[in-house]
Amino acid sequence: MLTVPEYNINAKQREFAGHTGRVFDVDLGQDGLCVTASEDGTAKVWRLADGRLEGEVAQSQTKDEVLRVAWAPPIVRDAAGASLLAVAGADGFCNLWRGDDWSAPKSLQRLDHGGDQVYGCAWSACGDAYGAWLLTAAGAAVRTWDVNAGKSIKQWSYQEPRGDQAYVFDVQPAPRDADDALRATIACAVSDGTARVRDVRLDYDARVL
Repeated sequence: MLTVPEYNINAKQREFAGHTGRVFDVDLGQDGLCVTASEDGTAKVWRLADGRLEGEVAQSQTKDEVLRVAWAPPIVRDAAGASLLAVAGADGFCNLWRGDDWSAPKSLQRLDHGGDQVYGCAWSACGDAYGAWLLTAAGAAVRTWDVNAGKSIKQWSYQEPRGDQAYVFDVQPAPRDADDALRATIACAVSDGTARVRDVRLDYDARVL
């Protein structure tokens, strides 16, 4: 269940009650839609204005958990002619969906992460023909994706101080209105107790926080 408070603090809260498991992630789109990711193996698309369920997608036939969801930015939506949604799961895949009509979404790509659960999923403001890279974090690795070709463009990994595999739990890009010096900057949350800040054009970590 997802609860959205009204701007009037005295008004009744709206509840999106449709999942049968825990809700792990949520993302708000600029077209009045909200998407939720759940333990029940689905991502559900809701209309914010009235809480109506517009549609849903399943992560896999075996109902693997959906861990992350991310709407494509406006530049991608405009180039594609429809809303695009990235849905990442515990099955090691990030699925890309097109929503001309979310009651009948179309599967575009199924991006393979070699079995590692996909903990991070976001869009960067630089990259492919759409003007944005899709970023994912799975296992120890961070990847940038060409969503048109369904191929990884770049990949790098992290290790624990003793050489054991680390885990990357999230990846976030610089804001889309960032200046040119920061547009290719992303931050990664790593299990070794650090956050790594990297310029993906230079292929090294600029800061370790």
